[in-house]
Amino acid sequence: LPTVAGSRRTPKRPIKRTRVSSACNSCRARKTKCNNEQPQCSECVKRDTTCTYTESEACVANFERQLEKVFELMRSMPEQDALEVFRRVRMNDKIEDILAHVKEGDLLVQLSLVPGSNRR
Repeated sequence: LPTVAGSRRTPKRPIKRTRVSSACNSCRARKTKCNNEQPQCSECVKRDTTCTYTESEACVANFERQLEKVFELMRSMPEQDALEVFRRVRMNDKIEDILAHVKEGDLLVQLSLVPGSNRR
């Protein structure tokens, strides 16, 4: 195809669908795409079926490890910081986000204590 001078055509990239970690039991049994919405995915709403999710043992074990990390961190940090973590838990923040927030805060504190690090 001819292009107008000065304009560039960028190849269109296909839009990738968002992958879900696990389909609900009904979608898995029917082998249909599940959008993983909770409490009911769109397929179960459309078909008026019960929508349930089964967590894999690996997911549960990973969640338990992350939860233990949060408890460990809360035990070792100053009370005000532990209360902030607790507030985030109460606000339904994801455990991954809470851990990342705590680690970022620790990194900033460590950088501020390193002599000669004048980063701003």
